[in-house]
Amino acid sequence: MVYSTFAEVRPLVGNTLDTEFDDSNITTECDAADSWINTKTQKSDWNSGDVQWNLIKKIANKKAAEFVLEHYGSEYTEKVKDLREECDALIKDVIDNLPADEATGLDSDILVDSTDYQSYPLNLQDDPESLPFISTEVPYTI
Repeated sequence: MVYSTFAEVRPLVGNTLDTEFDDSNITTECDAADSWINTKTQKSDWNSGDVQWNLIKKIANKKAAEFVLEHYGSEYTEKVKDLREECDALIKDVIDNLPADEATGLDSDILVDSTDYQSYPLNLQDDPESLPFISTEVPYTI
């Protein structure tokens, strides 16, 4: 899903002229900002159902504006620095407050527990000297 758009980013960069930086160039920077968010959060499926969705869009727009302003040289150095610091702080808040199952984008909390086999034929794999299991609750005949 797209988090930032040229229409939202253009006002953040001071409504630069289309001839200076056209919509396709801004869209390229928007894509880079979206990728930056996905990389930082290790989550690439942000959508309107996420609690942090509005904040993700805001960060993406600011990050795209930072990327656009980097093309204009030293006169925007302070603005770029301010946007970078703001984006870094906001994305840190998002990462620090991700639900546990979304913290890495992986199933990192899965635990696997195993025991030795309990049935006789399979138990031979663990202990070749094992004896057949005989239930003490069910009558048997051998």
